[in-house]
Amino acid sequence: MSGFPWTGEVVVRALRERLLGEGAVTAGFAGLDVRAALPGEPPPRAPGPDGADAVDHVVVLLRWRQDPCLYGVAFALEPGGASGDEGSPPGVSTGLPVDSPQEWAQEVAWWLAEELGTGLVRRAGRARVGDVTFLER
Repeated sequence: MSGFPWTGEVVVRALRERLLGEGAVTAGFAGLDVRAALPGEPPPRAPGPDGADAVDHVVVLLRWRQDPCLYGVAFALEPGGASGDEGSPPGVSTGLPVDSPQEWAQEVAWWLAEELGTGLVRRAGRARVGDVTFLER
């Protein structure tokens, strides 16, 4: 994980502890798995102006309400200093520096709760990879 202060394994473990299970984020949310992105899966955002996708990402797999689709949301592992605080990566929800993988996972949970509660599944762009429908952030 280039420039990110924690290994991918540590981040995935923190996210699994926080997100997996029925209602772990909000009513209607069922977290199924968290893993590193697989080759061929879409990045969480468009590449930068130089054409490079400079950061790795993790994928949260979930189901929403009674929808039978398997959804995926990719989260970039932004390197430390991206938020202006040397060494600390930005939180996904607030953009403020976070100091632990658990704090970063909490930010992901806040982002998911806010976005799912305000229509992410209805309004997000989509990309299908295998049996996963990726929702654009």
